Amino acid sequence: MIKRTIEARLVYTSILLANAASHPKVSKQMEQYGYTAARILEGQDMLDQVTQWQTEKTNYYSQANALRQQLENDTKAINALYMEH
Repeated sequence: MIKRTIEARLVYTSILLANAASHPKVSKQMEQYGYTAARILEGQDMLDQVTQWQTEKTNYYSQANALRQQLENDTKAINALYMEH
């Protein structure tokens, strides 16, 4: 099984939705399965929300990692100073 990242799945979904919305042949076939133009737009809105949430999550974890690294560096500096005395 191929392991995909969330970002890769979001890009893949974005491509699928864009193709479904912009290609008449694909749109016609999608309508047969209940995916009308309105439903595809709804999916695009949902994808936009998920992409925003993923960006927020990524930013949160990046900040947390930076703070964790800073704490580790400060702890090492304090320990080095402590060992001198």
